[in-house]
Amino acid sequence: MSVITEWEAYGAQRARWPAEGRHVLAHHDDESLVVYQAPNGEKVARRAIQIGLRGETLEAFATHEALVVDDMTPRVIAARDAGAKDWDEVELPLERVYRPSAAIAERLRLD
Repeated sequence: MSVITEWEAYGAQRARWPAEGRHVLAHHDDESLVVYQAPNGEKVARRAIQIGLRGETLEAFATHEALVVDDMTPRVIAARDAGAKDWDEVELPLERVYRPSAAIAERLRLD
């Protein structure tokens, strides 16, 4: 079961993202937030949120909070094998600015 429902070329997405400030980019809907790794392993000029989970929170994430782990490796290998030299053309999960509640945004120091 894949929770990634919308795909778009990386370059087209990047053109719409805020040029500056602190914000969360993610593939999301009203029920879920998808986190994934940049496909080509190169350094990107953005940071990921590192989540430190312990105790009951870790147990919940491992048993029922995570909907699915969606392995994108076959898609990335296919793009590479097809000769993708311009990653802007590679279709990736559609990312939009995720706007958490005001309390969470303040805690994360988002714009």
